[in-house]
Amino acid sequence: TGTLVIGKASQTITFAVMADRAYSTTAIGLGGTTSSGLGVSYSVTSGPATVSGSNLTLTGVGVVTVVASQAGDGNYLAATSVTRTFTVGQATATVTLAGLSPTYDGTAKVATATTEPAGLTVSFTYAGSATAPTAAGSYAVVGTVSAANYTGSATGTLVIGKASQTITFAVM
Repeated sequence: TGTLVIGKASQTITFAVMADRAYSTTAIGLGGTTSSGLGVSYSVTSGPATVSGSNLTLTGVGVVTVVASQAGDGNYLAATSVTRTFTVGQATATVTLAGLSPTYDGTAKVATATTEPAGLTVSFTYAGSATAPTAAGSYAVVGTVSAANYTGSATGTLVIGKASQTITFAVM
């Protein structure tokens, strides 16, 4: 008589190379599989991202490293982990300038801006200066996104119109 010993089978992980990409708040499906059919576990070992189940969420720009692993079970050995590294760059934001036609009243006149995605901070220069102009005239305006995960700018012309005058004569 003898004893038949059946050893655990080996398994492999298939986990596609991840391309460099722009920052996004949309979750990324990781999609790894194993030759055994067992589920793949993921972890972020470095970089601005988090993982939940098989979805990766970017939290900033930089280099991200994701590891796919499978620990095995009663029938399969642990698979050799697969590591993927990719770079997350800034996403492009759209900047739309507004408030470019004020009338002179002696106070500084500033442009305004909206962004897509909404709510990003925009810094302005007027004819190359950070100081908003007060005098009537035309000034080149550049509005630039000031956000770690986004880049974008818009240009326009701020035209401060001359104020109307009123001349009053005394009664003669």
